[in-house]
Amino acid sequence: MINNLIQYLRDTFPTYTFVQLLDPTDTQTTIVVRELGGGAVTGYPMERVDAPVQIISRNQDRFEAKAAITAIYLDIKERFDFVLPAVPELGLTEVTVARIQANQTPGDLSQPSTGIYEYVVNFTVTYSDKAVSA
Repeated sequence: MINNLIQYLRDTFPTYTFVQLLDPTDTQTTIVVRELGGGAVTGYPMERVDAPVQIISRNQDRFEAKAAITAIYLDIKERFDFVLPAVPELGLTEVTVARIQANQTPGDLSQPSTGIYEYVVNFTVTYSDKAVSA
């Protein structure tokens, strides 16, 4: 699911660079999207997974870092019943998302000593990994 979400974000925000792994030494402008692990599986009325996801915007410019996380937050903070795109190069089919819910508004994790400003927001993504039929 995380790769499907990254693909959706790449399609929606083509000017941002999205990665899965946070490299604290990286000074490039990046958006880190990572699944935090855990999550609950619910079985009624159909099997779904509640996955915690964290998105971190990193930039040397505080305002650009804030603008990026705010744009992403506003786009996906309350999404219901939509399909994340397939990622054929990874062999991933579409993922049906029942809901994306923001757990908080974007917060400041700034690290001025490194020269990189960071903003973070956490979401819960409720999804089923069953393939979508046409």
